[in-house]
Amino acid sequence: MIAEMKKLYLLGHNSQKSKILKALYRSKTVEIVETEDVADLNVSADLLNLDAVNEKLSRLLNAINFMDAEKREGVKLAKLTEKSSDKFEYKPIKVKLSESTPRMVYDEFVAYAQREEEIFEAVSKLERINSHYAEIAGETAKLLSVKTQVECFKTIEQRLDMFSDTKTTSVFYGYVPVEKKEEIEKVLSDIEYPLVYEIYAGEKVVPVSFLCLKENTDDLNQRLQAVDFSRSTLLYSKTASEKLSEISSRLEELEKDKRQCLSSSLENEKYLKDFKVLYDYYLVEKSKLDAESKFKRTDSVFVLKAWYPIDREEKLKSILDIVCDELVYELRDATEDDDVPTLVRNNKLVTPFQSITNMFSPMNYWSDFDSNPIMTFFYFLFFGIMIADAGYGLLLAIGGLIMLKITKPVPGKGRLIMIVTLGGVSTIIWGIIFGGWFGIDLGLLGIESKFLSGLIGLSLFQPLSQPLVMLGLCLGLGVLQIMVAMILNVYNLFRKAHKYCKDNKQRRNEYIVEAFSSSITWLLIMFGIGFIAVSLLFKVTPCLYVGIVLAALGVIGILVCSAIKKKSALGLLTGIAKLYDGVNIVSDILSYARLFGLGLAGGVVAMVVNMLASVIIGMIPIPAIGVIIAIPILIIGHVFNLFISGLGAYVHDCRLQFIEFYGKFYEGGGRLFMPLGSNTKYTYIDM
Repeated sequence: MIAEMKKLYLLGHNSQKSKILKALYRSKTVEIVETEDVADLNVSADLLNLDAVNEKLSRLLNAINFMDAEKREGVKLAKLTEKSSDKFEYKPIKVKLSESTPRMVYDEFVAYAQREEEIFEAVSKLERINSHYAEIAGETAKLLSVKTQVECFKTIEQRLDMFSDTKTTSVFYGYVPVEKKEEIEKVLSDIEYPLVYEIYAGEKVVPVSFLCLKENTDDLNQRLQAVDFSRSTLLYSKTASEKLSEISSRLEELEKDKRQCLSSSLENEKYLKDFKVLYDYYLVEKSKLDAESKFKRTDSVFVLKAWYPIDREEKLKSILDIVCDELVYELRDATEDDDVPTLVRNNKLVTPFQSITNMFSPMNYWSDFDSNPIMTFFYFLFFGIMIADAGYGLLLAIGGLIMLKITKPVPGKGRLIMIVTLGGVSTIIWGIIFGGWFGIDLGLLGIESKFLSGLIGLSLFQPLSQPLVMLGLCLGLGVLQIMVAMILNVYNLFRKAHKYCKDNKQRRNEYIVEAFSSSITWLLIMFGIGFIAVSLLFKVTPCLYVGIVLAALGVIGILVCSAIKKKSALGLLTGIAKLYDGVNIVSDILSYARLFGLGLAGGVVAMVVNMLASVIIGMIPIPAIGVIIAIPILIIGHVFNLFISGLGAYVHDCRLQFIEFYGKFYEGGGRLFMPLGSNTKYTYIDM
């Protein structure tokens, strides 16, 4: 259900602001919002402290990300050097899945602020290491660039600085592409003026050196340009081979330096949890400062506005009454002009599915009601029919329960695991109905067993052998959900007419007419078509007359409602056009054929995997070897099919809820209730 919300207005003394905020945070009861303009009051914002907190958050987050990257690099390097003489020793600190989100009491949480100096010293060490990494990377890039250039001339045995001009001669060297070797030889052989040159060996490029009189340099350059000659400016006081050796030595030193940096950074892995907790501490501090920025204040007092659920009113009043004497407060009801946050509460089975609704759009406090229980029922129903194999359902349900047991998610976490687990239960039910067990037909096993006989007896039909029955079932469920959506739309419109339009008769009548126009009339038509179908299938004549009457009433209702909306007989023409919406309804119903398609696809793939394994066993003369080869094929094939089927069921189930179901009555566009300090990222705080 959607919790009813009320407003808190609080006037307090600035000297008690921190104490009041701390009490409101610990209550996890209020969401502080922008305070309306109040005469002679200014906006309260401590930008200096906010900048400082943002800087600390940035440094801590960078340290967390850097430490995570270093851990991955450490594991990778340890694995690569496992069998080498220069082995890198690293064993990551193991964290249980159940401890991946630490739980701690508030006093323990805030105590981390006392260790700020120690923790930020570790952050500074990592920042220095990261800075040194950047220096290493920069120098490495330069050396590799030089290495690429020098490698072209490794066949030149002279020192590279010998290729420099004298008073009367030009001495230089460079290279041409290897395919231009014959061409440059021809060009150089045709030169008549004095020239000394040498062409060296090369793989991709051919080094060439020259000595000529200075007055011939320009002519020589023009001739060389025609054969793509590239002149080198490298003038090291050593040979190219010596320079390459020097570069290689320096690269090895940098690699050792980099490894040493990695070892140094991994020594700070013990602080990773501290980084995360302190990061959340400053997230809370930031939320307090953000809340303060929404206050209005004078030099001595401040005013805040907040939302809270009405069922927590007594708790809130008890906190405010004892926190300090320098405050006064007032509690007010919400009005339709207010932007009220939405807080939805449900039982443990429905709560995980609220994330699906929120993923679509949070409920609007004024326009929507809590449809999560009904959506959960249909989501549960459709998930299993799209996988349709009891064996896969067992794997999903058991795997989900094991994950919940191992991870022990804190409140608000683990919702996807719970959805998959319940989806597994749905899959088991539908798998039993369809007789699907890892794509195996139990009736063909030839095993006499009361248990197997019982399972076979529970099977109503097999989708692969009776596809039309399966298609009819899926479309029938689609009709059911669409009709339920229309009924919910009627309920919601009448609810709003009764709750919000007591003093506005015209608006109330508009809601009622809309309920008839958009849903009730179409429900009559759909019921009428249903009765007509029953009469044709089972030769029940009275049903034919009932169906015709209901359908006619629906059509007349659409025409009349359109005339009422237009306040004119010409509205009947609009009503005729409104009948075209029936095409959209038929289109929505056909969308449920995806249940049929996915259910059959998973069964076919499972059967193909089993057939492939069976063929392999039959092909190999020694049955035991055939079984050994077939087992991995069965495991990989069924795991792949389960993953694809599960992903498809999750996505397409969401799609059916978002478009075909919520599209009929759900308005959305609301915002979730976010109590002060509820935005921790890595830690769960027990108050």
